Amino acid sequence: MSNEIEKIFRDIISKVNSTLNFYEKDYVSAKRTNSTTVNERCSSFEQYVEIRFNKECCNIPELTNLVEGTDGHLFRCTELEEQNTAKRKFKKAVIIVNPDLLLSEDEDLKKELELAKDYLDFTSIQFNSVKKKIKMKIE
Repeated sequence: MSNEIEKIFRDIISKVNSTLNFYEKDYVSAKRTNSTTVNERCSSFEQYVEIRFNKECCNIPELTNLVEGTDGHLFRCTELEEQNTAKRKFKKAVIIVNPDLLLSEDEDLKKELELAKDYLDFTSIQFNSVKKKIKMKIE
């Protein structure tokens, strides 16, 4: 992954992490995309991180159409290690490209995924819940 793309994802993670203090189970709602008019109620910390990550990825021109086309379900948060919902932090979040999309029958979606595959160049991204000195691992 190029340094430029790594910097973009560090900025996204920083923005996601800066909103963690707003999370309250079954109380807070968030939008998955910029164009979504309906807020989704967050019933878990994983869901909140996933929604915020997808929303921030809408601001990447190379991913905007794909995130909007999947209604904000391009990425999935599969794990929050050592999460502390009271303090709204975690040791590690694992975000992957939604595997359900790879099995889709939608040809337009498959074309968009192919275009984005070169840009993304990762199967998972892991990060901690800090805002500045983010520990990020890309696989």
